[in-house]
Amino acid sequence: MRILVADDHPLIRRGIKQILADEFPSSVLGEAQNCPEVLQLVQNGRWDLVVLDLAMPGGDGLEVLRQIRASRPQLPVLVLTMHTEDQFGVLVMREGAAGYLNSSKPSTRSPKVRNTSRLRSQRNSPTR
Repeated sequence: MRILVADDHPLIRRGIKQILADEFPSSVLGEAQNCPEVLQLVQNGRWDLVVLDLAMPGGDGLEVLRQIRASRPQLPVLVLTMHTEDQFGVLVMREGAAGYLNSSKPSTRSPKVRNTSRLRSQRNSPTR
């Protein structure tokens, strides 16, 4: 599995990548620190999942989501942000995000990561 982690905070990127590496040891993990870099890497790479923060320099995270969905409609985008669900949750799901996670809420990591794996399987199923 090839996963692109997009967040402007190096420590957050590193933490997310470590969690994903622990759960998916054979995965290939990339990273982007701003909106233009996300779009460039999505355009030039073969990713199975994008983990996207909405608040990054160089653009609007919602617009990045829209552009990814327009150019790569089969690519799941999991939005991970500090903003609450009532601020952006419904909106990002309407814009085509595969999921929305509030990074400020305490929870266990395994169900979220395992749901990401399940999400990929659902996107690749013949019924979609």
